[in-house]
Amino acid sequence: ILWMTFVYLPVAHWVWGGGFLAKKGVLDFAGGIVVHLTAGIAGLVGALILGKRKEPVLKPHNITLVVIGTGLLWFGWYGFNPGSTFSAHHLRISVIAVNTTLAAAAASLTAMLIVLAKTKKFDIGIALNGVLAGLVAITAPCAWVEAWAAVVIGIIAGIILVAGVYLLEAL
Repeated sequence: ILWMTFVYLPVAHWVWGGGFLAKKGVLDFAGGIVVHLTAGIAGLVGALILGKRKEPVLKPHNITLVVIGTGLLWFGWYGFNPGSTFSAHHLRISVIAVNTTLAAAAASLTAMLIVLAKTKKFDIGIALNGVLAGLVAITAPCAWVEAWAAVVIGIIAGIILVAGVYLLEAL
């Protein structure tokens, strides 16, 4: 209740309620800014409060569950992005669905190819994290960008993901 009142609702007002970001022309179709910004900051604060891991291994414990979970998230994202139109008759729903798919796939492929070039091994974990990076990156602009731009957004998300993972491992 406290987080929603003092974090989420003010940011939602800034973007959707006529706040200062809305007045500057910020567009956030399906909550990519509001949801992901506030959740990301909450995650960072939670991690800072909990402190360092006892064992700094960044590998998943059960890759099968990671694959299933990523598939469920990707499928659910179609309810989040195209579903935000509230109508199957919405003219942009197909564009939104295609952009969602392209960004997720491009980010996954980019992340996997970067790690493959560096390690000479395929890493399903990084590919799955690439899917999530692409989904997060395309959520806010999914209704307004062209397909080629969704691919570029996905590629950038994949690069940032891999750079972030290597930075995190180095730190």
